[in-house]
Amino acid sequence: MEKEFLRKDILARRRLLAPAEVSEKSRLIVEHIVNSELFRTATKIAVYHPYRNEADLRALLGIPGKEFCFPRVIEGTKMLAFHRIGAVDELTAGFKGIREPAADAPRCPVAEVELFLVPGVAFSCAGERIGYGGGYYDATLRERRAGVRAVGVGFDLQITAPGFSDERDTDIDGFVTESGMMLTNTN
Repeated sequence: MEKEFLRKDILARRRLLAPAEVSEKSRLIVEHIVNSELFRTATKIAVYHPYRNEADLRALLGIPGKEFCFPRVIEGTKMLAFHRIGAVDELTAGFKGIREPAADAPRCPVAEVELFLVPGVAFSCAGERIGYGGGYYDATLRERRAGVRAVGVGFDLQITAPGFSDERDTDIDGFVTESGMMLTNTN
């Protein structure tokens, strides 16, 4: 299936989710994440602020023993920098209106992140991911340490048949939805 058609179709369906549905599905997603071995063994975790009806992971914040790092677009590049924040209200509207940390917030180098919880538009059981088309996560995930997992976060309606990725895309190691977590790359 053509990637742009798939992106538009899934975004349209996700936009139709009522706020109460997003909230309940997000609660279940957070529950699956917290109960996963990947989360329990990680200290520095890359997360995101929800955008356009994405799954909301803010309930993770404040869990003792965890450092949550939020992305910020590095101007003039296709890369993301991750920064630690103390509270969600420290995030401000940034690139395309997405809430991100200030440039002077404490940095969390990509090489130090132990788990990436990655937003996206679509995911497949083959480890494929479609984002919004900018390639920021693709470029950034190529820089992570070997063995560090990247797990897509979304709703069941965002899981689709494989075969849509191309050479520009970086695979993820699985995904988590309201139905549970599935690892696609178990190496």
